[in-house]
Amino acid sequence: MVAGFVGGFAAKFIKKSMAKIPKSFQGLVSVLIVPLLSTLIVGAFMFFILNTPMSMLNEFLEGWLKGLTGINAAILGALLAGMMASDMGGPINKTASAFGLAMFAANIFEPSAA
Repeated sequence: MVAGFVGGFAAKFIKKSMAKIPKSFQGLVSVLIVPLLSTLIVGAFMFFILNTPMSMLNEFLEGWLKGLTGINAAILGALLAGMMASDMGGPINKTASAFGLAMFAANIFEPSAA
């Protein structure tokens, strides 16, 4: 969501700063220049700024979920279901899915059954 807001503001800023370009190039600005520059800005923002905190959050969630195996199977199942449903394919959903796949690879099938 943060990247979406950054992309919107970047596109708005680029479009506003390109307002003095001649009319013959205005179509090129909206079709090529704004999407290209805003994609580069958002990509750099995600790679250099958002990458570290999001990876730390994913590692924290994965470690926390690994600690819930065993006796807390019902809690683990409820948490995984809530994580899968909370952001509809976003980073929290991907963390829960990756956790389930990692447990399958380690021959631990309880999280799937929960």
